[in-house]
Amino acid sequence: MRFVHAALQRREGEPPPAGGDRRPHAVVIGSGFGGLAAAIRLSVRGYRVTVLEKLDQPGGRAYVWRQDGFTFDAGPTIVTAPFMLEELWSLAGRRLADDVRLVPMDPFYYRIRFDDGTHFDYSGDPEAMRREVARFSPGDVPGYEAFLKEAEVCYRLGFEKLGAISYNSLGDLFAAVPDLARMRGWRSIHAMVASHLRDEKLRTVFSFHPLLIGGNPFSVTCVYSLINILERRYGVHWAMGGTGALVRGMVDLLAARGAPVRCNAEVKRITVENRRATGVELANGERIRADIVVSNADVAWTYRNLIAPEHRRHWTDARIDRSKFSMSLFVWYFGTRKQFPDVPHHMIHLGPRYRGLLDDIFHKHVLAEDFSLYLHRPT
Repeated sequence: MRFVHAALQRREGEPPPAGGDRRPHAVVIGSGFGGLAAAIRLSVRGYRVTVLEKLDQPGGRAYVWRQDGFTFDAGPTIVTAPFMLEELWSLAGRRLADDVRLVPMDPFYYRIRFDDGTHFDYSGDPEAMRREVARFSPGDVPGYEAFLKEAEVCYRLGFEKLGAISYNSLGDLFAAVPDLARMRGWRSIHAMVASHLRDEKLRTVFSFHPLLIGGNPFSVTCVYSLINILERRYGVHWAMGGTGALVRGMVDLLAARGAPVRCNAEVKRITVENRRATGVELANGERIRADIVVSNADVAWTYRNLIAPEHRRHWTDARIDRSKFSMSLFVWYFGTRKQFPDVPHHMIHLGPRYRGLLDDIFHKHVLAEDFSLYLHRPT
């Protein structure tokens, strides 16, 4: 999510909107989770909010596909920080449980299946996890405990403390340096795990999490180890009805606050005057004035396609072209006439290579003959 520019006061000479609503107007581009969450917060802070979505239904990357009686979520498969959703509902004067049923998966686990047929069941049960580690490498149990202690530091500093900073200035960035140093954040998460565990399979088990958000475990910071603590502390949850139920709940929150989500409303460009965003122009030629514009589209797409080059002194086309991006993914959806109870809710099915495959993806940019799968069984 990217805040472009804000003009918090109505411009001189600009007429009030239809209906006499004199609240400042916020336009949010994109109705993914980030866009909807921003819209809810802006509404609570007194803005008149309009959400614009180019697809035919809300959700963005959390789009819901339906075919032949089956329902497929295109978005996230689990919820690991339910308290963030509860906060949004609380801000709007409601309870999350009134609109969405979140079910903790108890016990939750990922099954990491290796190419040789062995597997590791990753759960939130401390004793079960120690047994799994010992099953692969008894000598690594003390190292596993040491890894958790270091991950706890990353959670406390990286999530609870640094995660609450907006980083709007160099001062914010410099203020974070001491804590980053304490976490030794220059190390990759794989390097951090390898410093505690000797078994290569266990090193894979406790470093793969960044792959779920497009990051290479051999290069992204060890601060991502906080995910291990986040899951242990708050659990893993599933929204009954799928993540589409969360989208519908957030849209209903906005509707109750008089904040519409307009679908089939593709934004062609963000209008800029005197280095401030002044609104948007839609693909159909409609112009919408706004006091603040929030784009939940990808940052590179927003700057390259929605903002004219003369308004981008920093994010030039050349800089965007030189940027490195996280990996994408290819998804198959299957609707079956039978269930597979022996397949867990989600499973990582690893191919014969780990680091070599990631080098092909992130550095060589080639399509390898072998590959790994993330398998999700939502029913």
